[in-house]
Amino acid sequence: MLYGMADDLRWGLIGAIMAKTSPRRSLEFGKYASWRFLRLEALAKTSAASDAFAKPPEEMSMDSAIQKQLDAAVKAVPGWSTESVKVEHWSGGC
Repeated sequence: MLYGMADDLRWGLIGAIMAKTSPRRSLEFGKYASWRFLRLEALAKTSAASDAFAKPPEEMSMDSAIQKQLDAAVKAVPGWSTESVKVEHWSGGC
């Protein structure tokens, strides 16, 4: 699936560049690019990685799911620990 997504991105970019730079206006490079980007978006939304980040497990609250992902990300960086990283919670208000 990853190679398919990379291929869609590549051909979408090629189509977008050709739509902008090609003197051949009768060819629909832009339409081809938009179809490849649409397919890439659909694959990205249905990938296993997207599912893991989009929905927390049923027994977890959203805050605890975010905290779990943050802890995993901090531990992945050499020399960092959850104690040494300052986390400020955002209230969402202005």
